[in-house]
Amino acid sequence: MLIPKLDNVFNNLCSGKYNRNDCARFISKINMSPGLGPWGNCWEWSSRLSKKGYGQFGCSRHNKKINHSSHRVSYEMFTGKLLGTYCACHKCDNRKCVNPTHLFPGTILDNNIDRDNKGRNNALRGEEHNMSKLTWAQVHEIRKLYNTTTLSFVKLAKMFQVSYVEISYIVNNSHWHDVSYIQTRFRKGYRKLNNEDLIEICKLHKSSNLTHAQLGDMFSTNRKLIGKIVNGTYKCNE
Repeated sequence: MLIPKLDNVFNNLCSGKYNRNDCARFISKINMSPGLGPWGNCWEWSSRLSKKGYGQFGCSRHNKKINHSSHRVSYEMFTGKLLGTYCACHKCDNRKCVNPTHLFPGTILDNNIDRDNKGRNNALRGEEHNMSKLTWAQVHEIRKLYNTTTLSFVKLAKMFQVSYVEISYIVNNSHWHDVSYIQTRFRKGYRKLNNEDLIEICKLHKSSNLTHAQLGDMFSTNRKLIGKIVNGTYKCNE
């Protein structure tokens, strides 16, 4: 494959977004050896990569360095067309590839559909994720305890050593999604609060931006009662 001439690239720059020095540095970081990538003619980025495997290219503007995705820079630099809010999508599915003929502009939705159609939506979920603190058995237990007892999100969080926010996501089936899970306990099932609950509610109210309604959800009570508790007008008869 022919190495692009600097003058040809420079004449195609996007409204002054890149300068001649940017072009020279960019081209010097491309590996154009034959046989690269799944199509055999990828231009692979030989410099710094992001955690997701995409090339990173830094441009200095007004004494400030800004990092850009190298495949995005390549599309703009070699075609002379600014992408704006559009993504630079890969046809070849090689994240290191910056060959402009392997790239096409598309929206985030277009990019996601292209990814799913190619079977690349294989993110690790649940207990398979290396950052997971729970197992599916524990998640089932959390849901069972919440639906069959009066335990609050905060108490369940302490029991399972996770945040109360994570407990709320699990109970509401937002995280650890399970199509067979049926939530049976909702806000209308208010329960009697004890002194420990009152202390915890006041602490959370002072240390977080949670609304009265959110605190009510966590402790299975209503926002009006939460308001009385944080204002000091509610007394527990425990």
